[in-house]
Amino acid sequence: MIVFWILGGIFIIIGFIMGVRKFIKTYQYQGKAEGVILDYENSTGTGKQSIRVRYQYMVSGVEYVAKSEWLNNGSFYPGKKCEVRYNLDDPEKSYMKTFDRALQSVIGTVFFLLGIAIIILGIILLGII
Repeated sequence: MIVFWILGGIFIIIGFIMGVRKFIKTYQYQGKAEGVILDYENSTGTGKQSIRVRYQYMVSGVEYVAKSEWLNNGSFYPGKKCEVRYNLDDPEKSYMKTFDRALQSVIGTVFFLLGIAIIILGIILLGII
């Protein structure tokens, strides 16, 4: 039965780190602004390269510059417009809305829910045995 607790716990932790935190951040960052990509940097290593984008956006006449998370999918180049979400209480805190972010949120939430289901299954099986 301990396998259910360990496996369920691992799934919950991975799901929380990978996706649930992103959903929480989505609700905290309600402000929307149009941004523009300034430049980007490539990750080092072999295989598929990730990039991190530096973008600029304006809120109430104040200009902000921020960096995205490491991204794997998409076409990013200087001058391209992007959607930015920012914290209404602290507009300096933001993220660039991308397909990567949405995909990670969904996959992470599935892992989180699977972890809960595995633990519930363990409880049910414990009651049967």
